[in-house]
Amino acid sequence: MDILLVLLRFVHIVAGVFWVGAGLCMTFFVAPAAAAAGAAGGQFMQRLGQSKFNAAIALSAILTVVGGFLLYWRLGYSLASITGITLLAGGIVGLVALVHGAAITGPATAKLAKLSGEVQVSGKPPTADAMAQLQKQLAEVRHAGLVSSTLVVIAVTAMAVARYL
Repeated sequence: MDILLVLLRFVHIVAGVFWVGAGLCMTFFVAPAAAAAGAAGGQFMQRLGQSKFNAAIALSAILTVVGGFLLYWRLGYSLASITGITLLAGGIVGLVALVHGAAITGPATAKLAKLSGEVQVSGKPPTADAMAQLQKQLAEVRHAGLVSSTLVVIAVTAMAVARYL
């Protein structure tokens, strides 16, 4: 039994399930429900942002991508096979999703949390300008979430079908 191979598969799959599941759940269920809940939803999202949730997603994304590329190398896939090409393409899309999350989705979410926090600390209803900024930032976060979700679904699809090609 190749213990390293088993460990890499375990890390890649478990971390990937968490990363993709958490991202899809946030994008399609939690964030829309929080937005519909108004101020209470904003408070919930702010509290969620203060938890270790974002760090857990980031760590799982890194473990998934690194584990996947190590598996690719360990199993000796090559560009001479459609399976190898599909797995590599999926891995590259996964890497793009990781970079997108770190460079776009994460900072956009942090900016939204900061703006929401400023409004909440003021203790007053948000001004028209503050509401416009919040709405603009919320739209940016939604778009970034959709892009990230699309990328991880493409990566997962490539991983799922590669061995059958």
